Amino acid sequence: MVDVEGAMREIVFRLRDRTKIVGYEKWYTGCWNEDGYWIAKPQWLYSINGEEWSPSYIEHSHKDQFPEPELIEEAKMNESKKIKALEDLNTILKEKNKRLREDLRDMQEQRDNALEIAENAILELRRRG
Repeated sequence: MVDVEGAMREIVFRLRDRTKIVGYEKWYTGCWNEDGYWIAKPQWLYSINGEEWSPSYIEHSHKDQFPEPELIEEAKMNESKKIKALEDLNTILKEKNKRLREDLRDMQEQRDNALEIAENAILELRRRG
């Protein structure tokens, strides 16, 4: 008896080069044809985005097993959330940097005004004598 469910099971890996995710790898066993026969096409398939697969190898130094293909989608969503959080943080930091520059300009202006007042006071004291 053929284990149909086992034949359909995908083994999926997340491919990494050090800490960067560079793609995904899965073992493809085959598919059912239109007549209901199983066509065995065992091979490793690779994907950069987890959606489009080809037999073209992706260079990597490490790989982590994903027990279910749905976790690829979850990982991509987590990556999207991280990217969004970093973009939000970048926006906040840009705004803060802008405010700090404005504060620095104000402080420099206040310093210049204080120096002018001090110079005028010194001149007035010298004039009085």
